[in-house]
Amino acid sequence: MAKDINAMEPVLTRHGYNIKTLAELLDTKPTEIRSFLNGNLTPARTKELQNSLLVIGIPL
Repeated sequence: MAKDINAMEPVLTRHGYNIKTLAELLDTKPTEIRSFLNGNLTPARTKELQNSLLVIGIPL
């Protein structure tokens, strides 16, 4: 079982957005998406990616 089924990564995956897809949509590398989903990015970059997801219509 997943540690937290309602965490961002499992929710996005259930909606069809895996790491590779998100990287393509956000024009970034999969490693940066992994860091974003794990909460390891700087607050500014995290906010930037969150805003980009909202702009393309992916609710968080």
